[in-house]
Amino acid sequence: MRRPDPIQAAVFDFDGLLADTEGIWGRLERDMFAARGRDYGAAEREMFLGMSVVGSAQLMAELFDEDESDLLAETVRRATDAFRGGVATMPGAEPLLRTLSRHLPVAIASNSSREVLDAALVASGLDGLARAVVAGDEVAQAKPAPDIYLRACELLEVAPHRAVAFEDSPTGARAARLAGLYLVAVPAVEGSIGDADLIVPALSDPRVAELLSAVLRA
Repeated sequence: MRRPDPIQAAVFDFDGLLADTEGIWGRLERDMFAARGRDYGAAEREMFLGMSVVGSAQLMAELFDEDESDLLAETVRRATDAFRGGVATMPGAEPLLRTLSRHLPVAIASNSSREVLDAALVASGLDGLARAVVAGDEVAQAKPAPDIYLRACELLEVAPHRAVAFEDSPTGARAARLAGLYLVAVPAVEGSIGDADLIVPALSDPRVAELLSAVLRA
């Protein structure tokens, strides 16, 4: 896809991209599996990667043959409890978000539910840096559907093809693509995202700054 010229907005995923929450989610899922005497390994973690909180509860309901609403409540409780201990930010995330937000509209578009996302934003110290925040339970369909990205661009009052998306999972990457945004991928699993306009190992990679150089000079 052709790079927007000029770039008019940036939309960031949250978990695993801006904040180092994937380990927390992995431990949460492992504990929920263990509490039911179930094994949890790399294959199970990949099943849940990038999935919404509601989607995770739905999948667990199928795997455990339990009530979905009970599992959703347990997931939210475990997540908010875990985030109270603080959440580290990913390399380059905070300075990029803080600097970029001074130059153009920025949104966070996450598959997490609003309650979980708000707790994680506060725990990571990233709350208040984005003009708009969209959670997975605030749209008709979570990622990989495009709804979250389309809503974020709507709130920023920017056409999707004028915005840049930053994602770390195939689920989120597909959502950004379907919404029509230019896509920068920071894959949580190497090689997992092939269809991106720019693939970098971290937000601190010089190619990200190069992409945004015209915006940051303005």
